[in-house]
Amino acid sequence: MASPEDRWLAWATDASGRNEVRVAPMQDPARSVQVSMDGGQPIRWDNGGGRLYYTDGQAIHSVAFRADGPDLGSRRFEFPVPRDAKGWDVAPDGQRAYFIRGGAMVSELVVAQGALPKY
Repeated sequence: MASPEDRWLAWATDASGRNEVRVAPMQDPARSVQVSMDGGQPIRWDNGGGRLYYTDGQAIHSVAFRADGPDLGSRRFEFPVPRDAKGWDVAPDGQRAYFIRGGAMVSELVVAQGALPKY
């Protein structure tokens, strides 16, 4: 998935034996960096491409981006993922997460807002 300004590319790879999120400059994919620590799938970039949201299936995390790449020290927990969630997304402003819970007969949309203070 490309960042909004088409500068970075984020994807999941299972080269290590489990899915992990990697990012690379769009011009040089060989310079990829792993950003997830406990498995992961990319979800979305924020509006300006300054933060990437990803999930390890248990929680949604994010990492900030500087001009030269991800700031790995900025990784943070954003929202817990409900156990029975079948799908998830994050609002482009990062203020809310959306989860689909339930099964084939009954499903519900759960919106989590302000789970953690932004800093």
